[in-house]
Amino acid sequence: MCAYEYYTYDDYIHWEGNWELIDGIAYAMAPSPLKTHQNLLFKLAISFGNAIKNCKKCKAFVEMDYKIDEENVLKPDLSILCKEDKEERFISIAPDIIVEVISKSTARRDEKIKFKIYEEEGVKYYVLAYPNEKKVKIYKNIKKLKAFGIDKDMNFPENVIILQVRPESVWNKKKEEEKKKLESSGNAMDMILNQLIKEAKEKF
Repeated sequence: MCAYEYYTYDDYIHWEGNWELIDGIAYAMAPSPLKTHQNLLFKLAISFGNAIKNCKKCKAFVEMDYKIDEENVLKPDLSILCKEDKEERFISIAPDIIVEVISKSTARRDEKIKFKIYEEEGVKYYVLAYPNEKKVKIYKNIKKLKAFGIDKDMNFPENVIILQVRPESVWNKKKEEEKKKLESSGNAMDMILNQLIKEAKEKF
């Protein structure tokens, strides 16, 4: 029988290196991401930075702690926050957008464990970027399925939808109409994600 040691945020702040705390269990992060990971994260950060530059409320944070409670502290690759958070040491409220760049060592945690946490905490959009597959998946946390993207993935909860963007893919007429409809809806988050969709083809 495997026994786990349980920790809290007070323990976490004294550790060296990069860690995440999930239900009181410590998870070590990769000591140094591969160049492809770092390069894609840098490009995505620039893309999001450009998309929100005219929004006074929106701010982007790279690898900043997201403290959910005393036993859960995550470190998303990129977080976009479009509401006031007075806490300076960490992100204390659910980000509007979270981006994770996927590697073999983090895939299960990002796709399953953190996926569920972000969903339950009310993160509006969850973006998974796969540098090796040259693919981006965008999940929108909504109560009912709405046409934001292309394909529904029924292996995931029904209140989340998926969009896969490949560099060789192009919008057909119907998708262009959906895209224009979103752009004219005034939804800032949808517009930011559409900016990512537009640039994703150029980033890989």
